[in-house]
Amino acid sequence: MNPYILIPFSALIINGSLFAYVSALKGKSETVTLYQRFSFILFIWHISLILYWSFLPNDWPIIIFKVSSFSWIFIGCLFFEFAVRFSNSSFQFLIYLFRGLCLVSFLITISTDLVVQGVIRAYWGDMIQAGPLYLPISILVTGIPTLTGSLILIFNGLRSHNALLNKQFRLVAYGTIFSYLISFITTLLPRYWNASLTFPPLSGSSALIQSICIFIAIRKYGFMDLKLEHIALQLYAEIREGVILLSSKGNLIFSNLSAKKC
Repeated sequence: MNPYILIPFSALIINGSLFAYVSALKGKSETVTLYQRFSFILFIWHISLILYWSFLPNDWPIIIFKVSSFSWIFIGCLFFEFAVRFSNSSFQFLIYLFRGLCLVSFLITISTDLVVQGVIRAYWGDMIQAGPLYLPISILVTGIPTLTGSLILIFNGLRSHNALLNKQFRLVAYGTIFSYLISFITTLLPRYWNASLTFPPLSGSSALIQSICIFIAIRKYGFMDLKLEHIALQLYAEIREGVILLSSKGNLIFSNLSAKKC
């Protein structure tokens, strides 16, 4: 057995457990559905990594690399859409733009050798032999949407007077940025100097950090409209009288528009 398979396999088990936990919760919202899509496509990516590193027969890896490329091509767009929906930002045009770019990139990947040119067998398994468009497409459809979505969350957190929302935004945004930095350093950056890698790429496995951060936010802060407390806050927001909610420690939890005007 290849011991390096334990890396994506562990990520697969953890992400699958988080997906099952969120799916079992009641009171689904649009942001929950978007997170489930993100988590599901990450699940497929982890399965693909296990296959990549299983030393399959020579004809199989190139087919699997191309067919499964949709998992890493679309994951950045899904996170961006999740960030936009949760923060109630008006970036609908960018959502459609990123979707279109992802679709075109996937079609190019499966129909040409411009993205996945071939397969290189390393000591940990098989890896992509990058074509001329591999790096540009990776940054365009994965890096830019992911980092843009993180910035949207950070800016909305800074603008929010709700301490609870601010913690939610920062937790997911910083976890996502950290995850992408690991992916970039271990998978994309080395390819600027060398077409092959000398160590296992951690792009898919490191994306698990995003799921963990969102899970912590769900459990600790009532993230994504899943808890009764957050539903109550939405009801308070509609009341004309000023409403201010404080925690047991005296920290501001919520204040509606009427209270802010007072």
